[in-house]
Amino acid sequence: MKAALGVDIGGTSIKLALVSESGEILDQTSVLTYGDKDPDVTVGQISDYFRDVKTRFPSVRVVGTGIGVPGTVALDGGTVSFPPNLKGWGIVRLGDMVAEATGLPAFVENDANVAALGEGIYGAGMDVPSFVMVTLGTGVGGGIVIDKKIYRGVFGAAGEIGHISIDHNGPTCNCSNKGCLERYIGQRYIIDYAMEIKDKYHSSPVHDILAERALEVKDLAHLAVRGDELAITVLNRTGHLLGVGLTSIMHILDIRTFIIGGGVAGAGDHIFRPAEHYVKSHALAPMRSAFKMIPASLGNQAGVLGAAGLVFKS
Repeated sequence: MKAALGVDIGGTSIKLALVSESGEILDQTSVLTYGDKDPDVTVGQISDYFRDVKTRFPSVRVVGTGIGVPGTVALDGGTVSFPPNLKGWGIVRLGDMVAEATGLPAFVENDANVAALGEGIYGAGMDVPSFVMVTLGTGVGGGIVIDKKIYRGVFGAAGEIGHISIDHNGPTCNCSNKGCLERYIGQRYIIDYAMEIKDKYHSSPVHDILAERALEVKDLAHLAVRGDELAITVLNRTGHLLGVGLTSIMHILDIRTFIIGGGVAGAGDHIFRPAEHYVKSHALAPMRSAFKMIPASLGNQAGVLGAAGLVFKS
């Protein structure tokens, strides 16, 4: 059996999996990310896992390693430049380092692109040639797939959907721009808005939650299902603003299908419906009828599956 290593490097943990060409996860583990240390540490973790699965799966032929990283990847498909959540890294030729450590070809891609590729090969986008995947989590990530291939832009940085400005007088984002989409619908900012308006909703169960612990987006999703007005207001605003961003993307790329994933997307129709309403009310008329939003189907496995897909599609 032919398989690939799929590696999803996050800010706090690294997911590693052995994936067959059909998308079956044969083995999976997770280790801590030592992002403040030299990248050799991460390379060692990957090569250790390779040796481990090679021993435990002697009949499986591992043909390469695919790696998703949280940062910009050069068009050479192997060089990572100053990933923001990996402070110990600078410009790192990660592909070459992993290839040397394992003796296998290694391919590196931005993590949002990898998740989009995973959904395109094995998930919600299997039957969709062109789509944009939007990942709603701590930040807002994007991956653009055109004719079943990742579109990376001229320099490899395409898809920074979270940094579309929806209000040039808005709050300052970490990127130094003002009014970025991420600055409104990233998880922490959704919670910030809930905290800002909570006193208008004295009977909301949000107050009971806050008496015991910090509020989370999943709490708002659960409360919205139960009809809580505060939660519904916050999530509908999130969906409305997502729709503003999707409309701009659709106007630029003329792509009509969006796959929506990430933790915030778990709020479902309370976000999806207002987003769809905005797009169908504000997009150019010829584009509206074909607009489609699809929930991502792979969950937190999209990263390792997409990373393995880098190998199989190379």
